[in-house]
Order: sequence, then C-alpha cells, then structure tokens
Amino acid sequence: MRVNNKIFIAVLVVCVGLFSYTAYKGRQQVDKRQADYEKYLSVQERIESETDLNNALNDLNYITNDYYETDVLSYDKAVLYQKLKKYDKAQESLEKSMKLNPKVAENVGILAMYGDILYENKDTEKAKEVLDKIKTLDIQESEKDKVNELIKKLG
Repeated sequence: MRVNNKIFIAVLVVCVGLFSYTAYKGRQQVDKRQADYEKYLSVQERIESETDLNNALNDLNYITNDYYETDVLSYDKAVLYQKLKKYDKAQESLEKSMKLNPKVAENVGILAMYGDILYENKDTEKAKEVLDKIKTLDIQESEKDKVNELIKKLG
C-alpha cells in the first residue's frame, strides 16, 4: 500500500472519529436541554397549582445558573417569591426582568404585580407612581381586577 493511501485512510479514520464524537456530544446536549425544558414546564405547573413552590424556585435557579438569566426567568422568579411572600426578592427579580426587557414595564398585569410587591415592601410612594403609569396604559378587561385591587390597597 502506498504512503499516500495510508495517510488518506488515517485522515479518514480521524474524521470519522471526530464526527462520531461530535454527534455523541450533540446528542448529550439535546438530551440535557430536553430535561431542563421538562423541568421548566414542571416549574410552570407548580406555579399554577401553587404547590411545592420552594422546590420550583430551586429548579428555576438551577435552570438560570445552567443557562443565563432572561426576562422570563426573572419574572417567573418574581412570581414564585411573591407567592412565598418574599417581597424584597420578588421586587429584585421583577426589576431585573424589566431591566432585561423594557417592554415588560409596559404590561399592565406585570405593573400591577409590581405595584402590589412595592406595597408589600412598604414603598407606597413608588407603588403610587406605578399605579399612575398603569392609568396611562390600555387596561384590558382581564387585568382590571388586579388594577382595582392595587387601587384599593393604595387608597
């Protein structure tokens, strides 16, 4: 066998080996992302049913640490913290969500939640500012109850 043929076969074996390794690693990554997505869906179900909230928060922190903090994950953390009555952390997470995506601060439902968190944190002045901002936005029928509840709290 000629030297060129041996080199070609060696290069071909290395390429096939690298391709196989890449496919294997890619499959591992896809499987991990699938498991993390299922974990995220489980967090959403626990938020809705208001069960096992501490573990849901732990799972959400795991997902955040494994990937990165997004406005959606920060919002979900704020919801969990609010349900756990950890209003200072809820405020921090919601403000982070609004910083990551300024459009979040234009959502009436989220602003009403933010105002409620501020109220619970005894920051009524800032809560009133949020309420004033809400009044300038288009309030949908589904959000009126949240806004009216905030108005009652702030007087």
